[in-house]
Amino acid sequence: MISAISVRQITTIIGLGIAAIIGVICAIVIFKRDPHYNANRFTSLAYLNLTIAFFINVIYVLINIEEVVAFLHRIANLFGIIAIIFLFLSAMYLSEGEKSLRSSRMMIIVVNVLLGLGILFSPGVKVFTGETALPGSEQYIEWDVLFFLFATIPMYFTLSATCYYYLKVWREIPSNTPAKNACSLIIIGTILLGFSHFLIVIPHMLRTLITEISTLVLIANFGSIGVLVGILLVFWGYRTTISGKNSSI
Repeated sequence: MISAISVRQITTIIGLGIAAIIGVICAIVIFKRDPHYNANRFTSLAYLNLTIAFFINVIYVLINIEEVVAFLHRIANLFGIIAIIFLFLSAMYLSEGEKSLRSSRMMIIVVNVLLGLGILFSPGVKVFTGETALPGSEQYIEWDVLFFLFATIPMYFTLSATCYYYLKVWREIPSNTPAKNACSLIIIGTILLGFSHFLIVIPHMLRTLITEISTLVLIANFGSIGVLVGILLVFWGYRTTISGKNSSI
């Protein structure tokens, strides 16, 4: 079930392990800042779900049973979508307060959850590992177009909506204030999360176009680094008080 560990796998495990530790720390710090404020709660839950996704990735990197790897890969992507949903809730609450949680825009959450659940049942995930491993990679996962759509549409749509609400808050904050800078960090971090996620998932679609697997793995590794940086930027922004028209952190 578990194969000999290569240097590349060790690097991946260390990187994801560090990201998971950072995610837990960020979740605790943001929650403790004000455990009664919903924006902090939602952001903390986002970090916890990202941490679970990282941890699941660490697990399946070590496994060479294709069915198990495919299942865990689906679960990791689902937790990634859930994390972004909580970031969206945080941004919407920060912008419009308690009333936003009772608005029709909550249907966005319902649609995203349904699309996210499609990840669990949609075909189109092919795993190359163990005896079927491709040259240049001990483990490679390939997606078809349908699974790519299920995995990315809820992610990018929700991230776009999240940035929209953060921008609304940003416009309401006076210039040259710590809160303005903090909100800018959150926006940049959120955009970086989306771009980095794209770098991580696009190699799953490019195996037929790029035969050098190490190149695809390198692209994904850059995306992983970007996700970590994006997480830290959002975290640092939430460490500063942000006062908008309707709410504050």
